[in-house]
Amino acid sequence: MRYPVMILVLLIASLAGACSTFLLTNPEEGDIIFGRSYDFEVGDGMLVTNKSGVSKVAFMPYSDTAATWVSRYGSLTFNQFGRETPQGGINEAGLVVELMWLDETTYPKGDERPAVGELQWIQYQLDNHATVEEVLASDETVRISFNAFTPLHYLVADATGDCAVVEFIDGEMLVHRGDELPIAALTNNTYDDSLAEFAEWTEPVEELTSLERFCRAADGVSTYEPAGVDPTVYSSLKDSIIEYAFNILKAVTTEGWTQWSIVYDIPNRRVNYYTAANPERRSVELESFDFACETPVLVRDVDTGAGAVDDLFIEYSYEINRALVGRVYGAVEFLQGLPTMALNYVAIYPERQTCE
Repeated sequence: MRYPVMILVLLIASLAGACSTFLLTNPEEGDIIFGRSYDFEVGDGMLVTNKSGVSKVAFMPYSDTAATWVSRYGSLTFNQFGRETPQGGINEAGLVVELMWLDETTYPKGDERPAVGELQWIQYQLDNHATVEEVLASDETVRISFNAFTPLHYLVADATGDCAVVEFIDGEMLVHRGDELPIAALTNNTYDDSLAEFAEWTEPVEELTSLERFCRAADGVSTYEPAGVDPTVYSSLKDSIIEYAFNILKAVTTEGWTQWSIVYDIPNRRVNYYTAANPERRSVELESFDFACETPVLVRDVDTGAGAVDDLFIEYSYEINRALVGRVYGAVEFLQGLPTMALNYVAIYPERQTCE
């Protein structure tokens, strides 16, 4: 069947967004805060509760060997192109994985390792791993398919505060971590190029390029001083650091392009976010959900609600997934006009999964 491959070819242009990520920490208070802006021409999407104990075969409409696994952790993800192919998320263990476009990306050539797609790589990591160390070690046994079309790199962080940039350059995984990650931020240039730009950066400029967004985020991360909290404004350092993270996101917001602004409070497994379509701040706590495989998968529209929305999730169905796929693919110019059979193929993929 050629349709799935055609969909992913067209997805190249559609995913070329201008995203920004960063990690902000305050070790004395145990704060580990991950900020993320998702920039794209369409803001439609859904939050999904992904279950533990689920047997999966990678969505692999390529001529490649599909990876198989049983999910160990439940997770909450932001999905735009259907369930199981998220843009990012957090799992029960506190692992956060988020993607960004990178033109220089070249994925590994085919070898004996089974493969996953470039979007499902995120779900695979959230399903299986608790730490950055485990994510990096997984490259020995699972790779992104050599037929993957969308060039991405990733920022990964965990509940210990460990953080890494993961890039694929010349077919090899390139990692920046520890001393090689002096500032935990990432946009749409390689980390090396971004860091070199920041070394020469002095103040914000009007043109919000990828390198400018990196510099603004890096400046926010490197100059954060929790001791300067005004008690008349914030009730706690926790309130302050989350608001500070949202202020960094505002500094890198591209008008008409930034769709989702997300702040993960990793120690508390709490997701704070707002969207371009709904500027009301919302929050979700992972402890509100039962991630056992036997319980229903829950979802909610990313643009609705206000305040705590934990109780506003509804039971997932194929029809919900198919409707999202139809709306998003129909709204993106490069994806319009695809056959109904192709969209059905994407939407029905999760139906293959079973409880182990």
